[in-house]
Amino acid sequence: MIFSQIPAGKNFVVFGDSVSAEETYDNRGKTYVDLIVRALHGNLLRNYAIGGTTVTYMYQGSNIEKEYGENYVAIDGVRVADMAFRKHELDEVDVAFIQYGHNDQYFQPPLDQKEKNVEDFSHIASFQESYRYIIHLLRKANPAVQIILINCTYSEYAARSNQWPHVLTYFDYRRAIEEVANEKNCFLIDPWDYLQRYFDGKNEKHFYHDDVHLSPFGHEKLANFILQQ
Repeated sequence: MIFSQIPAGKNFVVFGDSVSAEETYDNRGKTYVDLIVRALHGNLLRNYAIGGTTVTYMYQGSNIEKEYGENYVAIDGVRVADMAFRKHELDEVDVAFIQYGHNDQYFQPPLDQKEKNVEDFSHIASFQESYRYIIHLLRKANPAVQIILINCTYSEYAARSNQWPHVLTYFDYRRAIEEVANEKNCFLIDPWDYLQRYFDGKNEKHFYHDDVHLSPFGHEKLANFILQQ
């Protein structure tokens, strides 16, 4: 089990989108990350998750940049991680969660373009290379850090996107995350199938607030699932 050998007092961070963000539905102190850290008697140094974010850099001409433009409604994960690294906020991190994919699937960045310069996020234009960049920064700050990739939580949007022609689906992005986890020797937890059984439709919202965001009960289910891996 991933967490069985993590002693108490370890320092955690999380990078991700609205599924992990504390401001989503005012989830402060109640996200799956908070529940996991408390269960392990650890310290959550910071939750870097921001609603609406992709992990992929908002490069000029991308679908992300075209919609968000200069307003920067959201900020891409590589830039969030880069700022944290430059402020030395990652130096004491023992365990890091990385959870992206929902907004990337919406904006459709390419999965992998084999970019050459991983030292500069502005040269990154693909989903997998963005993951590699954050992993690179975490290990540069602390070579002993344990990195856990949380694959996409179940989303009802998948049923629609799978019907669109010539579109990368949730399955494509989930598989891309799995490939990075294997390549970079990171732990991978994929809760998609597990959470799908708890999606409760549109009439009675118990585990989900909507088609993608978890309720407090949903966060409890996800935390328990992760802790059992």
